[in-house]
Amino acid sequence: ALDGLVEAGGGDIQVDFCDLIPAAAIAKLVGVGVGEHDLFVRWARAMVLGVFGEPTGDETQEIAVVLDEMGPWFDAVLQERAGQVGDDVFSLLTRAERDEDRLTPEELRVFVFTLLVAGSFTTSFLIGNGLLSILADPRLLDRMVGDPGVVPAFVEEVLRHDPPAQVIQRTARTDIE
Repeated sequence: ALDGLVEAGGGDIQVDFCDLIPAAAIAKLVGVGVGEHDLFVRWARAMVLGVFGEPTGDETQEIAVVLDEMGPWFDAVLQERAGQVGDDVFSLLTRAERDEDRLTPEELRVFVFTLLVAGSFTTSFLIGNGLLSILADPRLLDRMVGDPGVVPAFVEEVLRHDPPAQVIQRTARTDIE
């Protein structure tokens, strides 16, 4: 991701760096080949915009195109992975059982959609917020380079101080105390 920014002589750190990492990680997690990582990045951006943004007309059209692409791609991957003994998330989920029933293709779609949207959105903004913290105080980077063991504490502190999701609304479906 950094190589792309360097080769371009700069760019938008959020779009050209932070957004790429979680989508590529999720693609790897579900067993998508490196050649399809760009596809996952594009899908993640469109899905996040569709869920959390206010898309323009062109963006709404792109979201529709992405949804049309994801369905057949997803069906082909499920068919390919059915019965395989892989350790990627798709292969594991096709073998997963709940109350002695396998997950349906629709349940698998919802899972991957949620993973793509929630994982991309939160992780991308966490990385961006961490970079902002480092830019505000470059000594943080020096400290982490000198002692990589403090990186988990840095991530936890960024999550505490400037979390990627500021407000999440929930509605209780039943009365609770």
